[in-house]
Amino acid sequence: MIRTPQHILVVGAVGLALLLGASVRFVEVPLGHRIARKWSRLHAVRAQSTAARELERRLAEQQARLQETQAALAAIKLHVGNVQGMAKALETLRQHAVRHHVDLTVTQQPAEQEAGVLTLAPDLVLHDVPLTLHLEGRYRDIGAFLGALTSLPFVSTVREWQIQHSTTHPTRLEGTVHLALYLLQGSSS
Repeated sequence: MIRTPQHILVVGAVGLALLLGASVRFVEVPLGHRIARKWSRLHAVRAQSTAARELERRLAEQQARLQETQAALAAIKLHVGNVQGMAKALETLRQHAVRHHVDLTVTQQPAEQEAGVLTLAPDLVLHDVPLTLHLEGRYRDIGAFLGALTSLPFVSTVREWQIQHSTTHPTRLEGTVHLALYLLQGSSS
């Protein structure tokens, strides 16, 4: 075999190409593996970031609900009377009846019945104080009186009521209303 400078140059070029190709593949495999690992890690970090944003969103929703609940409890506390103010509540009922032209008699005082307890929150315990009211007035006046109970500075529930023609005044009605007042336990004023 005769070796000419061109032949040596061709063989050298082929050898160099094989050598470079092998080294490129040798470098390429570990680099590709590192890229795949980093890509996988990137996806994991993105998933964690998405989960963290979801947790932040849920936390914000929970905090908003907590603030709404606290505001509602504060509103209830402002609207509900207190046990020490029972006389004031009865006086308010009487004034409310006079405003609506209804004759009112409280026939059963709360001390005669046991008050129930309703716990709405640890710091919001209500006494359920039952009252029996005797009303006498015109139909519209009694209806306005009962309808306007929600505007009074305490929470009340009409549990039962009965209305009939008055035995003493033919143009008027008389009725009995079983009312529950909800008053704060242990507050003063």
